[in-house]
Amino acid sequence: MNQTVVRLTITVCFFWALIGPGADCGETHAAALSFRLAYDTDRPDTTKMQMKLSDEIFYVSNQAILDQRDVSRSRVEHGIVRPLLIFTLKPDGSKRLSDTSAAHLGSHLALIIDDVLVSAPMIRQRLDGNEFTINTDRLSEIELNALATRINALVEQ
Repeated sequence: MNQTVVRLTITVCFFWALIGPGADCGETHAAALSFRLAYDTDRPDTTKMQMKLSDEIFYVSNQAILDQRDVSRSRVEHGIVRPLLIFTLKPDGSKRLSDTSAAHLGSHLALIIDDVLVSAPMIRQRLDGNEFTINTDRLSEIELNALATRINALVEQ
């Protein structure tokens, strides 16, 4: 096996072991990717979740805005200060995210993978277009690449 492929597989498995279930590392489970609204305080129809690798608590909507069927792919690009995780959405998902983000400025957009709260950045503006970015200083470029690989595997299922 190519050394680069082995290294990437090990990185994905190691990273995913830190934040949640295995990423095709011998485990089988129902995979899921979703984006949901999240809040700092308890609200009806939310579930209390702790962000992995952090002590932050969010109250995450039980209703998904987007799931893996709405995502075309994800990738990592270099930003000015840190790497960025970029999602490309299908047309229906783009419209749904645009409408929801406009109506919920100041709320958080939770990224949940395999029932693990990975990120919950604040919605600061309407998210128009078919791409949006999550930047986080909690994850290294290697970790973000592993996460993008995991997301793309879920999208391709």
